[in-house]
Amino acid sequence: MIKVIDNFLPPPFQAMLEKMFANDFPWIYRDTTCNVYESTTSNYVYLDANTMDFCQFTHVFCSDGKVHSNFQSTIFPVLYFASLAVPEITGMVKAKANMTLPFNAPIGSYNTPHIDLFEENILTLIYYVNDSDGDTLLFEEKPEEFTGTLTVKQSVTPKKGRAVLFNSRIIHAGQLPRESKKRVLINFNFLMTPAGVQN
Repeated sequence: MIKVIDNFLPPPFQAMLEKMFANDFPWIYRDTTCNVYESTTSNYVYLDANTMDFCQFTHVFCSDGKVHSNFQSTIFPVLYFASLAVPEITGMVKAKANMTLPFNAPIGSYNTPHIDLFEENILTLIYYVNDSDGDTLLFEEKPEEFTGTLTVKQSVTPKKGRAVLFNSRIIHAGQLPRESKKRVLINFNFLMTPAGVQN
């Protein structure tokens, strides 16, 4: 399942989140968008010839049932509307904000392709905080089929208030903005019922 929903949040909530990330927000700098040296059940990576990773800023709201941020309550609207859009959601595994800055990367390149989690019953929801360039690319190949080449199945352009939902085992990658001042999104991983995964 790949589903794109515009105006996922009502306009007042869209404006609130965009304003929150505008100034004095506590970001953490990371050298990469995806730790290629990790050998855990998360962040499996699938490097190909178009991969060109870059730094990003992150902010973890919560993970594995633990709260890591004083700003967690600000993402509750997304949780509420996610449960309306996908009633099969049963819980949240992780929520993390990412910000990438403009860079004149080669046309067609993208940050490290990866899956969020390997389990079948996890849904990824990416919520775009602001309008920007730097598409999210979702690839055709399944993790077990990867042979070194990736084919883009769908490209989603960041738009304020837009959300894209897909199974967390779909290989995906973000492109760096070239024209926009910043690209900000919130990445959620939700637990699903088996019926929800199949829809």
